[in-house]
Amino acid sequence: MQLLIIFSAFLGLFLSLTLLFHKRGNRIANRLLAMLILILSIQLLKYVDLGLLNLITPTLALIASVLIFLLGPLLLFYANALFGIKLSDRPIYLHFIPSFIALIVAVTVVVYATIVGKEELAGNEALLSRFFFVYVFIQIVHMLIYNLKTYKVINRGLHAFEGSFSNLERINVNWLKHVSIGFTLIIIITSIFYVMLMTGGYYTFTVETDYGFVISISLMINYAGFRALNQPEIISGELMIPKYNNSKINADDIKAYKTRILHFMEEDKPYQECNFKLNDMAKRVSLSPHILSQMINEHFNQNFFEFINSYRIMMAKEKMQEANWKTQTILGVAFEVGYNSKSAFNRAFKKFEGSTPSEYLKTIS
Repeated sequence: MQLLIIFSAFLGLFLSLTLLFHKRGNRIANRLLAMLILILSIQLLKYVDLGLLNLITPTLALIASVLIFLLGPLLLFYANALFGIKLSDRPIYLHFIPSFIALIVAVTVVVYATIVGKEELAGNEALLSRFFFVYVFIQIVHMLIYNLKTYKVINRGLHAFEGSFSNLERINVNWLKHVSIGFTLIIIITSIFYVMLMTGGYYTFTVETDYGFVISISLMINYAGFRALNQPEIISGELMIPKYNNSKINADDIKAYKTRILHFMEEDKPYQECNFKLNDMAKRVSLSPHILSQMINEHFNQNFFEFINSYRIMMAKEKMQEANWKTQTILGVAFEVGYNSKSAFNRAFKKFEGSTPSEYLKTIS
């Protein structure tokens, strides 16, 4: 068990340092994720029972009990920063009040223990035990509340980031949902255990269950770190949702921009590029991503994903009508119009046409 804890802790430290010193991309999100992983690594280190670390175990335990109140806010901040969503109109410092109170409580307990001594402290073991479990239960409720908030942000971001990508196959941020759901399940189960313990139920608290709780969350965070590192779009900040604050574009510019966009789509056919993105198009039509996003949303009544894929499906229908099916395949058509898999082509085709490519072929044969 000790080796597993040490390995997970130092793996978390490595991941946090990698994200912390990554100089490009979405630096705010990367640093927030680094802080999350670092806090979980500290949570693990307090269980290490080797050599010199024994001298700092009490201090680590104190720090860890306070830092756990930062996990919820940091996870929420990370989800917002990842998609470029404004946190809220509330002052940010309000999110740190629970951790500040926890710090005062932790220091008070340490001072009290120092003043009364071990013998007096042992006499109040029952009171301290009840205090400990109430304290931990508050931590769990706090994390659960922030997890629910984070899950809402993730859902909003997953829906909105279609505004930047034409192909969602390569971008998979469902792991964020997995992390949030995993946190929530662990918290709910642990809450049930603590309720049973405090009410004299059948559950008995042991060191092993404490290990299981901390390691489960740590593995979840390390999973998030690896998934983030393995997807350049997450680290680079490409998932940030374009914002244009409903700024008005004058009528002459609207007409000129619309003509420029349509000419580019018809002449260059960029939708045939599998991983074509909003930023790519913005550079090639000489518009800012914000203006381009606003034009597509307000004056074509589509998001970027829908706009690009509507051209792909239109081109696919033309090619399917012209194709010699002795030498052509549906997958061949899919590749030709900008899809990287038959499943992605089928989903998009059904979304726009209400039928699969195979069903459509029957109507034109």
